[in-house]
Order: sequence, then structure tokens, then C-alpha cells
Amino acid sequence: MIKHTFNSNCIYLLFLLTIHCTTTAVQKRDHADNIQADTTSTLARHTIKGPLNLNVLSSENGISEQMDINNYRISIPVATKYPVECFLNEGNLSPFYKESAFFEKTKNNKNLKPTSVKNISGGVLNHLPYIYLEKAYLTDENEYVNVKLITLSSKNFMLTCQYNEADNQKTFLQVIESLTATNAIQKHFNQFPHIKSRHINEVFINEQFSGIMENIVFETEENTLSYYSMTDMLTPINTIDLINSKSIEEVQINNKTGAVTSGKYYSYKNNEEEYQISLERNNLNAYVVTGTLDGKKIEKTIITKSNIMYLEFIANEIISNPQIIKDNSLDFNEFLANDPFQTYKSKIIINSYTPEIVKLMYSSNNLKMDMKIDIHGISHVHINNDGAMIKINRIYSK
Repeated sequence: MIKHTFNSNCIYLLFLLTIHCTTTAVQKRDHADNIQADTTSTLARHTIKGPLNLNVLSSENGISEQMDINNYRISIPVATKYPVECFLNEGNLSPFYKESAFFEKTKNNKNLKPTSVKNISGGVLNHLPYIYLEKAYLTDENEYVNVKLITLSSKNFMLTCQYNEADNQKTFLQVIESLTATNAIQKHFNQFPHIKSRHINEVFINEQFSGIMENIVFETEENTLSYYSMTDMLTPINTIDLINSKSIEEVQINNKTGAVTSGKYYSYKNNEEEYQISLERNNLNAYVVTGTLDGKKIEKTIITKSNIMYLEFIANEIISNPQIIKDNSLDFNEFLANDPFQTYKSKIIINSYTPEIVKLMYSSNNLKMDMKIDIHGISHVHINNDGAMIKINRIYSK
């Protein structure tokens, strides 16, 4: 039986089915306390005046320390006891979810006892997808510490910031808003000149926010499209502990035939690698799979009778090129990186079609999903899987 793992490959197939067993422990989030960036605020002396040069120490802009060639630590003083501490990773990003140094220390710190996860939310801030976490700790003096953590990430980039004040959520978010607006952060969007489209999606499990997804399509060369997909998931397993996972895919598509020509797939859970897989097409009907799965090296050639296809490519084509669907259905082959030794038959059935909106049902290996597609591609996904209600909604499109 396939072990489904939630992955960000826009086929929404590789799902952590174990997650739905834990979502009943997720507390109802306080909508009034959800992260909202005040874009009209003036930050007074908290303002990070761009462009921020991360290689220069500045008492006005904050203190930046280059930890190594691709990593920076940024300390931003604010009018409170604690500064806002950030870690910036750029360049060749190792694809895993980085918890802050504070959370790592508290695991074995007897003076700090975690008491509850107060808030998990996410969205888009200055074009960046983010996940926000607020967790309460009790000191041995019976004082509560509310630690706030926000992670913003995109292709080859991750910014993680923490703030340890009990309240002052607004101050924290204002600083992050100002920091992410600087040239030092926004430059990451200028290094990819061939972006065709970019979308960000929220993931909800049983009505609770559980993750964020980013999908980017690049026109890299003639007859080739590159699909980049990233998913960050953060899900409580009880009132204190969390499962964090991150997955990344980079897939090359022949935009004339829709065939996958190559792909790289990464998945991490609680900072432990689950797989790192490469897929290369070496002739018309054969793909070579290499990499590691559950800590073991693998190498295999998959022989196929038809092309391996990519669901997001099909979704993007349905409205502009409806003839790819004949008799309201389409059967096609897919590749699942967490079970990389074969291909799997998938099927799309059109439920309703207009030139603007298509509603369809997708099925593969006993997994069924209702999907809505517009001129930008997949906009909504709904999955009812063994009692778990999973929704994926697009919240940003460019």
C-alpha cells in the first residue's frame, strides 16, 4: 500500500494521512488574534530603512552578522525588553523547516515548560508566504512567556524570526512587515526573470490552518516549462507538540506534449529527511530514478507505456486548450516521489465546464479530490479522506 505523504507538487497527492488523526487536538484559533499586518502603520524608530545591507552593522537598522556564505543572523532592537531575532538563509537552501534556536533550547530546558500552542496561522506578507506560530511557556517562577515565531520562505530563500515578549504581537508584525519590504529581501523576486505565474495557497485540515503552499511556473527555454512547488506544514499532535514538514519539487515539462522530462523531489518531516529523489527521462518510454528514500540509496529505471504527466500542467491547459480532455475525462500517468518505483494511473472527470471555471473530480490510488480551475490554474481543492476534511485555497496569484 502506498504511504501517502503531503507534498507540494500541485498534484496534491502525497498527503500525510497520519495528520488527520491528530487534528482533533488542534485548538480553535482566535480569529481576532490571527496575524494581520497593519500596512498603514508608521513604525517610528522600529522602521528598517532600506536597502538593508546585511554585511554592515548598523545600530539604527539592527545588527546583522554573517554566519557563513548563505546565512545571516539579524537582531532588530525595539522599544521592549527583547529584540526581534531573525535568521536569513539564501542561496542554495537546504529544503527543511527551521525552528528557531529558542525552540530548540526549550526542548531540554527544565526552567521552561511548554503549556500550549496558542496560535497557528499563515498567509502572504509582502508577496511572501508565511507561517506564524505562537507558543506559551511557563517559567519556574510561574511566569508565562509567549514566544512568537514567523517563517517566510520562497525559492532559495528562508527568513525565520522570533520575538519573546508576552504580548506586543503588533510590534513584532510591524517589524517583520518592514524588514520583508527591504531590498535585501525583495531582491529574491528579481533574480527569476522568466516567471510565467506564481500562486500561494493555504491548507486547512478540519477547518484549522495547517500549511502554506507556493507554486511558480518558469519559462526556462524553448518548449520547456519549469514547475517549482513548496509546501510548509505545521500541525499540532496535541496541545503542546507539533509536526513540521517541508517538501519541494522542481519539475521540467515539455510544454508541447505535457510530458515530464526531469524532476527533483525533497521531503523532510521534523527536520529528518524522508526522501531526496531525482527523475530523468532517458528515452521515449523510460525514466531513471535515483536518490535516497528512508535513508537508503535507490536507483531504478521505470518503463512506461505513455508519458508521465503533471497535474498542474493539465489544469493550466484545460481552459485554454479544452481539447486535451475528450469525452469529459482524461487518464494519465503520474510519478509519486515517496513511492518512486512505478507510475500510477490517474483520472480526471469534468463535472462542469465554462470558459472561466472548470469543476472536476481527480482520482488516483483510491484518493479522490474535487477541484476548481480558473484561468490561472487550480484555485480550490477539497478532499474528504476517512473523516479528515482537507481544503486547499489559493490566496495569491500573479
